[in-house]
Amino acid sequence: MKSVKGFFTGKFLLPAEALAILLLMILGRRAVPFGSYVDDIKWVLAAENFLKGSLHAQCIVFPYIELMNWGTSLLLMPVIALFGRNVPLLQIYSATALFLGMILFFFSTAENKSAAGKTAYLFILTLNGFVLSFLGGITSEVFYMFLFGGLVYLGFRKKWLENGTILEIAAFAALSGLLVLTRSIGAAFVIAAAAEMLVARRYRAALLYGGVVAACVLPSVVVSRLSSGAFTFYDSYWGLLLKMGAANIFKSFFANLYFYAKGLSCLTFINLPAFLPAGLTPVKLLFIAVFSGLSAFGIARNFGKSSLARFLAVYFVLYFTVCALWMFFSPRYVLPVYPVFVYWVFKGLEAALPERSRGPACAALLFAAAATNAGAVYGTIAGSVKSPPGLGQETYKWIEQNTRPDDLIVSMDIARIYYYARRRGLPSLPGETPEELAGSAAGLKARYLVTKEASYTPSNPYAGDPIVRQYGKLMSFAQHKEYLDKIYENPGEGTAVYRFKKSKL
Repeated sequence: MKSVKGFFTGKFLLPAEALAILLLMILGRRAVPFGSYVDDIKWVLAAENFLKGSLHAQCIVFPYIELMNWGTSLLLMPVIALFGRNVPLLQIYSATALFLGMILFFFSTAENKSAAGKTAYLFILTLNGFVLSFLGGITSEVFYMFLFGGLVYLGFRKKWLENGTILEIAAFAALSGLLVLTRSIGAAFVIAAAAEMLVARRYRAALLYGGVVAACVLPSVVVSRLSSGAFTFYDSYWGLLLKMGAANIFKSFFANLYFYAKGLSCLTFINLPAFLPAGLTPVKLLFIAVFSGLSAFGIARNFGKSSLARFLAVYFVLYFTVCALWMFFSPRYVLPVYPVFVYWVFKGLEAALPERSRGPACAALLFAAAATNAGAVYGTIAGSVKSPPGLGQETYKWIEQNTRPDDLIVSMDIARIYYYARRRGLPSLPGETPEELAGSAAGLKARYLVTKEASYTPSNPYAGDPIVRQYGKLMSFAQHKEYLDKIYENPGEGTAVYRFKKSKL
């Protein structure tokens, strides 16, 4: 009887729940086919290059330093060094990293909850369609989440921020630097952590922390500055945003805030589309008001109660401000802040309700989360089990079999082409008109143009996205038969291969 009682009071239930979630994440590791994001291919290629001691992008025919953040590739290096391009293993590695990030955050923030509260909290943090939708793709958000969870655990559960030794602060700073290298928005974490050290009057620790973080990030900044003239890959995009004008930036800020507030409140642990018909904006607004209000109330009532609460409040506000200002908007950008949102929702519930009502409220929230996400979770797992580990590759096989190794290919899909077909080239051509583009191709001695239908992350309507513009330019150029012959097409993969006419080369 004691063992049965222990199981249901949390002694065994919580470990069993965590193990079940990990197994489900591994089963769902193919939720997104490898290569879908393009970036995941680039992370792997960059990791291979780092292992060879090179910073140059393999897929580009001319020497070109890849300016994407290095952190994800650094984390992939050990697995690739040992096992090579083992995509199933990389997907398991990625899924496990996401789980570990979530579970470390859970252990850092669930200390004062009851057994039932911990059970509900862990389920809501991890087991929903939103979180599981990131399984499979080797994305920077997943590895950011892994580092973030680990840093919160070390900083606040292990008390490294409060009373860590010199070595512990240095190690914490090195991991923070890696976080920034994984996604630049990790600077929000660094600012919040440094602020917490200053509040605790650990001035020497703050100085050491800032110095080590800067030392870790500096090589990437220097390489970027020397090779491109920009401090980071994102400089030009912030420049485009600033050109929109104050009024449009203001509109964009609140439009993005609403986008993320709606997503976190209606499409994560509560999955409104699963049980409501399309539309019903008033219902969505109600859910946004309730959960956003709870998170704000949780921050207001707990800000001064602990260093963890203060840190998470500062980090949450900084991270959201950057997301709201950024010219692109996508659900994946807020994966790293999703567990913090859930934390504040629970804190808001605890602050708003008397103690005797908290258990029933958590149970109701758990039931709503399970009921609205059951279909999404099942669909993700079932789809993953049945799906292949990667994208359709018939086009890449055709390219490998029908082109020469030294043929220069122009394609915005050049990273995948190199990965699967071992052909190098360029993602774009200089010029605006068809005549200029054809002249550039002739000057470069390009042999083929490969197009692939693609959808890009939506950008602010007031700022022109140069990537989408380049995509439209190449797709339009492909229609000019006076310069190109279509020699292969695969409608299922959305691809076409064109040969530049010899008379135009």
